[in-house]
Amino acid sequence: TLSGASKVVNTGASPAVTLSNNTGATVAFTGGGLDIDVTSAAGFSATGGGTVTVEGAANSVTATTGTPITVQNTTIGAGGATFESVAADGAANGIVVDATGAGPFSITGVGTTDGSGGTITNTTGDAVVLNATGSVSLANMVLGDPTAVLGQIPDATNFVGGAGIVAADVSGTPGLALSNVLVSRTASHGIDGTRVTGLSVTGSDFLNNGDGAGDDAMRFGTLGVADGLFGTVTIANTVLDGFVGNGLLVENETGALSMTVSALTASNNQAGVATGIGADGIRLNSGGTATLVIDVSGASTFSTIRGSGIFANPQAGSALDLTVNGNTFDDTDT
Repeated sequence: TLSGASKVVNTGASPAVTLSNNTGATVAFTGGGLDIDVTSAAGFSATGGGTVTVEGAANSVTATTGTPITVQNTTIGAGGATFESVAADGAANGIVVDATGAGPFSITGVGTTDGSGGTITNTTGDAVVLNATGSVSLANMVLGDPTAVLGQIPDATNFVGGAGIVAADVSGTPGLALSNVLVSRTASHGIDGTRVTGLSVTGSDFLNNGDGAGDDAMRFGTLGVADGLFGTVTIANTVLDGFVGNGLLVENETGALSMTVSALTASNNQAGVATGIGADGIRLNSGGTATLVIDVSGASTFSTIRGSGIFANPQAGSALDLTVNGNTFDDTDT
């Protein structure tokens, strides 16, 4: 156990905290105040076994081209791994959480202050990679271009070389939670999700996501495959703007989904690289034995969408119950 209110590790081009092959051991950082600063090296790396926790307030990792956080094939304990901010500029990835068990992982930021959870930009790959994890919460972060604004024409200018967030086999209460997160100018999807159970997205912006056909602001699942978005989902006070494909795509082949969407803005997928390939604001495809109950009520706006504002396509054997009420549709096919 490493305790105390201040733990400063400033190692430049050398790895800062490296925990490897600790099967059977538990390493705990308690008391907060873990402050890691590196340049081209790894910041916090826990791989190859054992259990790790990072607890307390004001824990941070800042890097340039080094990956700030990697927790891989190592259990995150019940106390979780909590950081106030994580930042990188030019790394391969910003955060990698892979095969970590049920323990929670969180980036908190400060209150509701924009960007206080850190900025991960100019990555060569995906900004955040999540696989086989417990609940993951990201708040007050920027993934991509911190200067991106609504109404920009998609033009293949990328600040993330892959997806903003790749999430596979993420579960918990909820599985993935985003609050006041900006995901902008990504080469691929804003979120690329498979087998995500539980999702909460509030007060977040997805701007200029994708370069080509099939790139969506938020994408979950693939028809014909036993993956998708399951459990209870809430999307509220969130903007999807300048996306290339769909704003929100859900394709479920199995399982049950209950999703509520309110105060969503989906807009501006008709111009730039999206010309001729823009799709829908929300697209819902159910197949196999999937059951989807979707409520899009409460002042959502769909505007300047090349396809439909909302498109629902239930296939034989599946069930899709869609309620749409009190929304605005402007310059869409539907």
